[in-house]
Amino acid sequence: MANIVFIRHAPTKLNQEGIFMGSIDCEPDLSLYKDKIEKLIDDLSLFDFSAIYSSPLIRALYTAQEVFPKDQIVIEERLKERSFGSWEGMKKKELKMQFPEFFDENGNIDIHRTPESGEPFSDFRKRVISFLHDVNLMFKPNENIVVFTHGGVIALVREFEQERKISTSEKTFSKNVEHLMLYWINITNQEVGVKK
Repeated sequence: MANIVFIRHAPTKLNQEGIFMGSIDCEPDLSLYKDKIEKLIDDLSLFDFSAIYSSPLIRALYTAQEVFPKDQIVIEERLKERSFGSWEGMKKKELKMQFPEFFDENGNIDIHRTPESGEPFSDFRKRVISFLHDVNLMFKPNENIVVFTHGGVIALVREFEQERKISTSEKTFSKNVEHLMLYWINITNQEVGVKK
């Protein structure tokens, strides 16, 4: 099955201000991360990629275009960050105080919970599984693809690994775990198929 490297987009001004973004579309602040992007380009140059995918949200797409300026990038709707409805545009700090039950002990949102008017977790899960399922069918064993996406998608992929639906091996190319992190997976189990 295909090897997939997931890369979280470069930070945005809203990330730096602690704003909950979800489906809000805004540009990444690439100028502050030139060194990290150059390191990422160097690390990825060690591999041949059969395809490059990106979320349509410009923070992911612009990051992909910065890393792969001469390559075709396939825009994939299923890689968008989950919509967090009424929470979008609010400060994370305030949300943690108002809705502590939605956050874990580390202060991260429990991805299984859905804020008011947000995308239900079940729908989010189905679309990400659908993407993984299609990649599983489209690419040959040992082909590499790269995906530029968001923290929520990567958190869900990590959860699939914990459920043993896919196997993963996390690489430590990038020291920045907040953004521009690399997360490799190899789909080895047919359970990744879309569940109804």
